[in-house]
This record gives sequence, C-alpha cells and structure tokens, in this order.
Amino acid sequence: MNYPFKIEIVDSQHTNIPRRSTGASGDSGINVDIRFHSCEIEHIESLRPSTRRELVLQVIEDAKGRVYDEFIHFLQIRARPVNFFPLEALRRYRNQRYSLLLAPRIAREVAELSGISMHSPDEVLVFHGCELGVNEHPRLIEPEAYMVAPNRYAIFMHPTLSAQSIDVYRSDFIELNRRTLPPISLHAQIVVDAIQQIIQPSIRRRRMSTLLDIIQRNPLPQEQPPSKLLTECPKCTGRLKRLGGDDYFCLDCDWDNLKPM
Repeated sequence: MNYPFKIEIVDSQHTNIPRRSTGASGDSGINVDIRFHSCEIEHIESLRPSTRRELVLQVIEDAKGRVYDEFIHFLQIRARPVNFFPLEALRRYRNQRYSLLLAPRIAREVAELSGISMHSPDEVLVFHGCELGVNEHPRLIEPEAYMVAPNRYAIFMHPTLSAQSIDVYRSDFIELNRRTLPPISLHAQIVVDAIQQIIQPSIRRRRMSTLLDIIQRNPLPQEQPPSKLLTECPKCTGRLKRLGGDDYFCLDCDWDNLKPM
C-alpha cells in the first residue's frame, strides 16, 4: 500500500533522526513508547523462528493499517481548510510530490479520470509541475479531501516479542520536512473540477497528436492531377479516338497508347 507518510521500523523505543529539514544542526531524539497494537499468541516461544518472524511481519502490517487510520484523524485536526485548489502554493513548491486522500468512490473516479492506478507508486498525475498520487481511505466521507506531502511526516514503530504476545509501539507523527506545502483539507468536488480542467485539454491534445501521427505515417492517397487531353495523334497528327481516361488510338495510323492485354 502507498502511505501518505513515512514509516520507519526501529529496534528500540528511542531513536535519533537528523534535523536537516528544519535547518537546525545535530540530531533530534524520538520516543517510540506508545503501545497501540498487540496480538496475543499462545506458546509463542515454542514456535519455529521462521514462523515467529512471519507472525511479527503480519502484526506490523496490521499495525500500519491502524497507523493509517490515526493519520486520517491527525489530518482532520491539523490540515488547514481551503475552499479552492492551491495552484499558487503548488507552483511555489514546484517539483514536489503530494498525496490526494479521498473517499473510495471519489478516489476511483479521479484515478479513472486521470488514467492512473491507485495501487502503483510509479503512476502519478503531473499537475502544474507537481506529482499527485491518489490514495483512498474508507474512513473518509465523500466531501472530504486532503492533500499532504508523503515525505512531510513520519512515524516510527518498534515491535516487541513477549512470552504471550507481539506488541507494537509507535511514536507521534513527526514533522520531517517543512519545505513542502502544509497539509490542507478541501471539498472533494474542488479536486475533481481542478483535475478535469487540466486533464481534458491534455486528452484532446494527446488524441490530436495521435491522429496526426497516424496521418503522417499513413498518408491519405492523393488524387492524381488530371491528364492533358490529346487532340491529335502524336505520330501523324491525325484524328484520335478516346476510349476513356488516358487511353487513345489513332484513326489514321497504327499509333495507340493502350495497355497490352
């Protein structure tokens, strides 16, 4: 799944991250001590190491889904509401990548309109110099839409294995990169209208380009210029009989231009 934030798995409940994005020097300590997901498993110590490892990975994947739910709640609180599509702000942060978070039906409509897949991180909509990925979340209702840079926030997760359970701890959502557009919330119809305005002309241009390519590769047959009518025999200047098209024969000598049978 494509998450609109970074997920880091760490091996302790305290980790350090560089503070380059904020302009400060040195590292910043992060506490990964919020226990938020647990899976009880009987006799876990008797399981084969490979089985325990697979269980841990599965629990981590489940925890990522819960973190995604919490990120939606986080955006609902932190995102700045706007009533327009932020084109000027996007131009200011040119060549950045952003995630559009939409309700499932609207997300599918936008992806279909844009001709991209929501499940491929490589398929994005290029919009005014920015790459927009389309994400869906079932907790969003259809009027809701959010835009956030996927490298702006990160969450750190630390799995632990006890005698009877696998527990996952997490940090708060950490702001890693402030050189992006801050998260915004807007009405989903604003997103659809903005994308329609930029997509439809490009589709028309692409179709016209394709049509021109076809015409250039397969030129239409041109009509032949009309032949000059003959009024006398080129051999004896006698009378000619026209059979149609460019076919003639002379009535006074043996000249003709008829094609052999």
